Amino acid sequence: GLKDPFMHITSLGDFSIVYTIHGLLTDVKRVITAKSNLHAMMLDELHDAGIEIVSPSFMNQRPTGDTIFIPKKDYTKVVETKNNLEDLIFDKAEQAEGIEVRKERLKEVETKIKELQAYLKDCMEEEKETVGNNIAKYESIRDRLNKNIVEKQGDLENEK
Repeated sequence: GLKDPFMHITSLGDFSIVYTIHGLLTDVKRVITAKSNLHAMMLDELHDAGIEIVSPSFMNQRPTGDTIFIPKKDYTKVVETKNNLEDLIFDKAEQAEGIEVRKERLKEVETKIKELQAYLKDCMEEEKETVGNNIAKYESIRDRLNKNIVEKQGDLENEK
């Protein structure tokens, strides 16, 4: 799923070769799944080519011609489920961002209430009812925002 992919060999170790795969992932909200799928596909390609992947601590003491430890392909199903890792991680981030947006809106509403209260003291008598109604409207918005923020924070805490 990478656009314009390419590979670098970044180092040669005593027991390994380190490769880096580069490319553009257009759906950045799927980076964890894409990385997992990339690794699975790389293993599949290596195994299909008869290349056995073992760790440096693997003791290769078998005589020539014995079994090669290449696993079967039943584990490499592409990971695309309704509840994948990105959905879980990014949903929480988006919920937290939504809370922060509400908090900013709450600050704006509280500033507006203070401005209207200050104006109410000095306004003409015929404006006082309208200004008072506007204050009440903003206080209602403030109360709903406060309640919503508390609920959303509770939901976020309960999901941990």
